[in-house]
Amino acid sequence: MGRKIELLLNDAIYNAGILGFLKVCEHGGLYVEKVGATISFDRDILENFTEHYFDTLIDVFGDDTVYHELLNRYEKISSNKDIEGYTKIFDDEFKYIKEKMQRNSYIAAFAIIKARGETYDFAGVIKQIKNESDYEIKFTLLAELMQKVASYSDVFMLKDIAYTKVQPFWNGAGFLHKTANKTEFKETFTKGFLQKIIDFEPLDPKKKGINCIQCDVKMNQTTGFGISWINDLGIDAGKKHNHYWNFNVDSFICPICALVYACIPLGFTMKGSEGIFINQNKGIKSMSNANSIPLLKNTEQKSDLYYTVLDGFIQNIQEQNAKNEIENIQVIRRTENMYTFNILSRDKLKVFYECKKNFANLVGKFYQLNGEYVNIYRDVLNRVMDGRNFYPLIHIILYEGIKNGKPLWTVKDIINIQVNLFKKGDVAMNSKAVYGVMMRGNGLRIAMMGNGQNENKLKTLSYHLLNSLKTRNADSFMDIVLRQYMSLKLPVPAIFVDVLSEEDKFLDVGYAFVAGLNGAGIKNDAKEEEN
Repeated sequence: MGRKIELLLNDAIYNAGILGFLKVCEHGGLYVEKVGATISFDRDILENFTEHYFDTLIDVFGDDTVYHELLNRYEKISSNKDIEGYTKIFDDEFKYIKEKMQRNSYIAAFAIIKARGETYDFAGVIKQIKNESDYEIKFTLLAELMQKVASYSDVFMLKDIAYTKVQPFWNGAGFLHKTANKTEFKETFTKGFLQKIIDFEPLDPKKKGINCIQCDVKMNQTTGFGISWINDLGIDAGKKHNHYWNFNVDSFICPICALVYACIPLGFTMKGSEGIFINQNKGIKSMSNANSIPLLKNTEQKSDLYYTVLDGFIQNIQEQNAKNEIENIQVIRRTENMYTFNILSRDKLKVFYECKKNFANLVGKFYQLNGEYVNIYRDVLNRVMDGRNFYPLIHIILYEGIKNGKPLWTVKDIINIQVNLFKKGDVAMNSKAVYGVMMRGNGLRIAMMGNGQNENKLKTLSYHLLNSLKTRNADSFMDIVLRQYMSLKLPVPAIFVDVLSEEDKFLDVGYAFVAGLNGAGIKNDAKEEEN
C-alpha cells in the first residue's frame, strides 16, 4: 500500500480541481474517503489515473465537441441524398466539415493517427472531395472519410476538448505544452503529471525545503510545480521575479496538487468554452450537490449556461441551507479567458428559497424593447446577483405591456422578488400585500369599465401614474389616485396613506397597483402567453 494522501478544500479554483478529481475517481471506481472538507486516498489508486482522466473527459464533454457536430453534418448529407436540392445541402455541410478538419488542431490529430500506423490521407481526401465534380463520387469519398474519423474518435474528441474545455483553465503543460501537440495525449499527461507523482517523496518537515502553497507538504524546489501554467493564477517565474519578496520565487505546488489543478475543467459545468462552478465549500458533499446541475444538451445559446446553472441551483436550494446553515457561496464563471466572481449571501439565498416559484414563473418570459426581445428571467437574476432594484425593469414591462396590449402577470412575480430582496426585516411588505394592492388596482379597473369608460381611459390613467412613479413623485401619484376614486365615489385604500412616507414602499405599492389596474391581478391563461 502506498502513502496516504489528504487534501483539504481551500480556495475556489482549487476546490473546482478537487471536485474534478473526485469525478475522475468516481468514473474509474477509485476509492476516495470524504469526511467534511477533507478527502483522503492511497497514492496507489493513481496508477491508472491517466486512463480514467481521459475517459472522464470524453464521457463528460464528448457530446459538446466539433467532432460530434461533424457526425451530425454528415448525417444530414446522408439522410437527404435522394431529395431535390441535395447538391446544395452537400456543398453547405461539406464546407463546414472541410473548414473544421483543416484546423491546426485536426492537422496535429492526423499526425498522431499516422504515428499509430494509419496510412489513410485525411488531408488529401478532403482536397479530393472539394475538387471532385461528380456528387456520387464526392459522397462515397466523404462516407469513407467520416468512417475513418469515427474510428479515431478519441483523438478528434480530445483535440476539441483540449482547446475548448481544458485550455480556458490551464495551458503550457502536459498535452497542452507547445511541443506536445502531435504526441499522444496519454503519453504527455503521464509524463507531465503522473510520473512526477510516482517519483515524488515528501521531505521530512524538519529538513530544509519549500512548502506546497496548497497542502503545505515539504519538498525540494526541483520537484515542485510553478503555477504559471494555471490561467490567471500565477506569474511566469521564468520571466519575472520582481513580483516576489526579495525576488525569491516561493509559489510552488506539489505534484499531487498539480494533478488536482489539471482536473479543474471537470469541476466546472461547461457549455462551449464557458464554465460555471458553485463554491459551496462547507464540505465535500455540499459542494458536490451544489454542482450536480443537469445541463440540457440542446441549450440553444452558450450564453444560457450561467442562467441554466443558477436556475438549477435555485430550484434545488434546501430550506435549512437557505435559512440556517450557509453564510456565503461563491459563484465562479469562466468566460472569454477571465474569471468573474459573484457572492450568494445568506440573504440572497433566503430570497432564492422563498421566491422559488416566482423565479420559475419567469423562465422563458420576455418583454419587447425597441423591436428586440429581452429575457426577463436573466435580467432579474442579474439584478439579484448585483443587488440592484427592479424598478426600471418593472417600469419598462408595464409601459411596453400597456402600450402593446401584452399580459402583465410577470410583474407580480418580479415585485414579490423585489420586496423579499429589500424588505430588510419589514414584514408588512410581503407577497400577500403585493397581491392585495394588485387586487385594489383591479377593483378600480372593474369600476371604471363598469362606468362606461373605455380602455383608452385606463391607458391614459396608467401612463400618468407611471410617470409619477418614474419621477418618484408620491404627491403627484396620490393626487391622481384620489381624483379617480372620488370621481367614482369610492373609498381610497388605506395602504396608500401608510406608504407615502417611504419611497421604496411607495414604489412597490404603486407599481403593483398599476399592474392590477391593467389586469395583472387576474390569473388566467394569458400568463402563459407572455413570451
